[in-house]
Amino acid sequence: MARNSWHVQVFLSRVRPLAIGMLVCFVPLRLVKAQSASTATTPSASSSTTQSADANAEAAAKAAARKKKFEEEKQRLESSEGQHASAPADTQQTLLISPILVNMLVHDTQRFSLFDVEGHNLTPKAEWSLSNSYVADLTTDGVPTITAKDQGTVTVRARVGGVSAEASIKVHPGDKLPVGTIRWQAPAVPGHKTTQIIQAVPH
Repeated sequence: MARNSWHVQVFLSRVRPLAIGMLVCFVPLRLVKAQSASTATTPSASSSTTQSADANAEAAAKAAARKKKFEEEKQRLESSEGQHASAPADTQQTLLISPILVNMLVHDTQRFSLFDVEGHNLTPKAEWSLSNSYVADLTTDGVPTITAKDQGTVTVRARVGGVSAEASIKVHPGDKLPVGTIRWQAPAVPGHKTTQIIQAVPH
């Protein structure tokens, strides 16, 4: 009986360390698997974050391009108005055609008027003409109106006596004007200066 008891104690003394070792190995293995599963889910979240960042960067780039285009157009207009600001010696003979600059699409129409520096409407008294009938048509029944027919540039001219005024027209292809393009520009009135140009809010 004593000998059997000794064998049991020997067996337990050998089995207990082995069981503890298996338990110690099993617990870290479960921890490693849990960490691996957690790591496996990280790339999808990272990919979603990257896509969102790319979309925000693209939107910011487009906004910056629109702002740059507007600032360039603003500087060009201010420079152009500065050149036209000086009035000739006889301001009473100066004619102003409005608008003086137009950007259009094919089939668009645009009306024009003529006045002097004092604001007198000379539209009915003027003789109207067009430089290129292939790009646009001009009708002078009532209010002078341009109808765009094809892409290109054209000049509309109004003459009263020996004095005339001109407006530049550009007809663009497609169904919308390029981003940052002004649709029309009023003439610079001698003795007056533009103080501010404000970008319109698109609808």
